[in-house]
Amino acid sequence: MANQIIQLSARFSTNTERGSVARKIEADLTLAEYIKLAPRIRRMARGNAGYLSEDGAREGLDTVMRTIRFIDAASVRESRAWVSLFGHGSSGKPSGFDHTQVWDWIGHRLVTTEPYPGGVDRVIDWCFDHGWQARRMPEWGMWNPPHTELILCAPPRCGADLSAIVNQMAHHRPLPIDARQTDGKVTRRKMRGAS
Repeated sequence: MANQIIQLSARFSTNTERGSVARKIEADLTLAEYIKLAPRIRRMARGNAGYLSEDGAREGLDTVMRTIRFIDAASVRESRAWVSLFGHGSSGKPSGFDHTQVWDWIGHRLVTTEPYPGGVDRVIDWCFDHGWQARRMPEWGMWNPPHTELILCAPPRCGADLSAIVNQMAHHRPLPIDARQTDGKVTRRKMRGAS
């Protein structure tokens, strides 16, 4: 399993100070490999993401770290199959789906969505009504757990094997979602003229 230590960082800037938050995570791959698997990680992984608060920077890093852990556990890569699954524009987004990502799993489609509590039942109902498989995975949230809940979804045509993915994920530990990640290095610098 995890055989690399990756360091991630995020910058923040408030009215009174600037700084950065750096965190480390054990991972299966190198940072460059994660960026290839999930290009949206690129901005955060290089420390270029700017946040308006230290808490925002920490939350951004937590999201990236949970995404890396999910990629390792599920053996997925980002997919551009959104249009083939849902059509063009926001009208194709099913009811209740939020923070939705399409992934490739060994040539099959996996959709993750992370609705807030009011959307969970709508997602499960939509999947059932459209012949999709769905599996709730609250301990594996990437976006904003425990306020959002991760649901794995597979379309009837070219859909991933959710049982196989869940079995595979059972051999990995998710990052804890019950407590905020507070480890890591924080650097701060007062802004000129700030008291």
